[in-house]
Amino acid sequence: SGNTMQVLGSANDWYNVRLPSGASGWIANWLVSVITAPASPVPPPSRSDDPGGRNAVVTGSVVNVRGGPGIINSVVGQVYQGNTLPVLGQSSDWVRVTLPNGSTGWVAGWLVSMQTAPVNPTPPTPVQPPEKPTPVPVDPTPTPLEPPGNQSGNGSTTTPNKGNVGKGLSLTVNSTGARTNTVIKTSTSCTFSQSVLTNPDRLVVDLKGIEPGNLALVTNVNSQTVNQIRTGHFQRNPDVTRVVFDLKDGVLYDVSISSDSKTVTVQTYIPDIVGSYKGKIIAVDAGHGSPDPGAIGKLGTKEKDITIDIAKRVKNLLEARGAKVIMTRTGEAEIGLYRRTDIANAARANIFVSIHMNANDNRAIGGTSTYVHNGAKTTRVQESERLAGYIQSELVKTLGLRDIGVKYDNFAVLRTTDMPAVLCEVAFISNLSEEKYMNTDGFKNSAAEAIVKGIGRYFVEKRNA
Repeated sequence: SGNTMQVLGSANDWYNVRLPSGASGWIANWLVSVITAPASPVPPPSRSDDPGGRNAVVTGSVVNVRGGPGIINSVVGQVYQGNTLPVLGQSSDWVRVTLPNGSTGWVAGWLVSMQTAPVNPTPPTPVQPPEKPTPVPVDPTPTPLEPPGNQSGNGSTTTPNKGNVGKGLSLTVNSTGARTNTVIKTSTSCTFSQSVLTNPDRLVVDLKGIEPGNLALVTNVNSQTVNQIRTGHFQRNPDVTRVVFDLKDGVLYDVSISSDSKTVTVQTYIPDIVGSYKGKIIAVDAGHGSPDPGAIGKLGTKEKDITIDIAKRVKNLLEARGAKVIMTRTGEAEIGLYRRTDIANAARANIFVSIHMNANDNRAIGGTSTYVHNGAKTTRVQESERLAGYIQSELVKTLGLRDIGVKYDNFAVLRTTDMPAVLCEVAFISNLSEEKYMNTDGFKNSAAEAIVKGIGRYFVEKRNA
């Protein structure tokens, strides 16, 4: 904690960074915060006609040129594969170059090949970029270096297209209520791959063997499911056009292709989660109980009282939607940890949700977190992660507290259940403002509704998987 490292590049939800040792490596972006580096003196230009002068030959398909070394600096232009650029200086893995139009900028060193320039070279003839070059959006940044796995989503891929390169002809959007239908037409047959990115939610569709053609860079949608659609020329040789759907919360999707492989249809929709509860057995566990009150706030609020109140509201909401609810604690009396999971296991509950309030000696700390078992990645633990993700998302959105995220621990109620299990630390009872908040009906109703909605989203995705 506290290490400051230079950002060298990024891919999906990972940053390529310069370590204190001087080596480079990849780190998850959710474990760091990016700050703007203070301006550093630009190295003095090296004359290209001096002995030992260097040129940078662009090896990436389309490479962003930035105003300074590092991806935190703004994009000021683009260069293309084959461009030969006189080198003016270097900072870590970034190279300062002269662009074909005479201006200067910085390019990533891993996207160019360094060559020694002749002593008195003839001024290079600028390599002209393709007509109407398409800027590369933020998400589709080409990265020849692969990060250690895609931790941000899941995906599927069809067989690559070996045919002639085609063009995008049109992208049309029709929205009706909670469903948005997007149709992409191409001039030749193509194949596609799809993947999902989170924080924020995005659906990525790659059209293989296709240039962007007539497809707009940005299509503002503002439907119930999609904010906007962005396209970019993600890759050349072979050509890939990337289409990114910026999704709203709780959206599912379906991507299909026509029999002639010239029309890709993307349907995004908000599922009717009401029907997803029917017939499900849900164990709801209110943390603590007399004589163990749990944590106690500065105002005297006892954790056990808040958890049982929210648990009962969750029960009422779930039963109204057709679920069967098993309460591990219904009154004041404390129930042993193993007895709680015995009750859930005996009832063959589909899921187990434990409700708690958090506490910390530092009373300034606040926020919401949801825990799953830190054991081996069994199917049960993986399902627990999915359930926790949905509940955590709804709690943060509904309560407006700091998002601490999905965490891992060896809590007994998570370790000894037979079904997917989560433990919600809804808010900090040790934080005075959050203690006041949790004593309101608004907080309790919102927390209960968020937990119930998260459960519904989990069952909907499981039903549609």
